Amino acid sequence: MDNLGPQPLWGWIRELAPRAGLETFRLQAYTFNNGDAGIPRRFVLNLALAHGATLKHFMVGESYMTLSDVECLCSKFPGLETLVCSVSSPDVDSIIHAIAGAKHLQTLTLQVKWIPGDARNTGTSISVEDAKRMMLRSKDSKLRTISVGHYQYTGKWVLHEEEDEKLQFVVSADKAGEGWHT
Repeated sequence: MDNLGPQPLWGWIRELAPRAGLETFRLQAYTFNNGDAGIPRRFVLNLALAHGATLKHFMVGESYMTLSDVECLCSKFPGLETLVCSVSSPDVDSIIHAIAGAKHLQTLTLQVKWIPGDARNTGTSISVEDAKRMMLRSKDSKLRTISVGHYQYTGKWVLHEEEDEKLQFVVSADKAGEGWHT
């Protein structure tokens, strides 16, 4: 990155994919300001003008987005299935609110910097119950895989024969280097 910061990068990316039809936007890596890298809202809005109807996967690694920019992204890309980025959040409910507009979201991968102040916040990840609430945030939610930090949560419907063959939604949690547990 040069002394002009990340601004030339966004124009260059728009030039590479100027016409509608982009399905995947993946930003591998870049650094600015001692390693911090943010995604400007103007870039999200410009990307939506050309690719709002087609973009399904928005993966910017550990590049930072505000929760309001995540909310904007989720509303501007109605077919969004995958979202990967970094955010700061006071709690899980704020993240749920930010992704509410993503009706087709299936995979959410976040690096979260937890904002101090919430007594329920452990500061490291989310609970299995939090992941379940996120996955079942609406009747038609398709979200089934959530990764936060080193934790991955996978949800699925399971038929329990011992309970009159009722469907139950089960979330499994995995930490990098450990086995599965529920």
